[in-house]
Amino acid sequence: MRPVLERTLPAIPASIQTLRHAAVRAYEEGGGDPALAADIALGVTEACANAIRHAYPERRDGRLTVRAWCEDGLFVVQVLDRGVGIDTPTRSPGAHLGVALIEQLSDAEFSMREGGGTEARLAFPIQATADRVSQLVPLPAETVLQLAG
Repeated sequence: MRPVLERTLPAIPASIQTLRHAAVRAYEEGGGDPALAADIALGVTEACANAIRHAYPERRDGRLTVRAWCEDGLFVVQVLDRGVGIDTPTRSPGAHLGVALIEQLSDAEFSMREGGGTEARLAFPIQATADRVSQLVPLPAETVLQLAG
């Protein structure tokens, strides 16, 4: 596994756009299918937003790391934090909606990190399969531009 992306930023909303752009750029530079770039953007956005929203509820000094690599025809993205951990109950309304969306977009795993925090691991195909292409819903150009930020 040779990382094609490794970036750590403060766990604040302003970091999401930078991390999303970096992940999509790494995906495209790795030969990723442009038809799936919106899935990468949305999955990374949701994983980062979840970490920012839930990992550091009592702190403002948290960090967020995004790593990505290509492996066995997949583009794998890790979103890592050192916050309270995924098993900590949340009182936020709709707290699991982001996870459900991520799981629809990718082969996703969420786990506690040794030493504290959470790892979200999202795996996306580098090339769209015929059945995946038939599931793609065309997005209006305005929406794609908003995701691209």
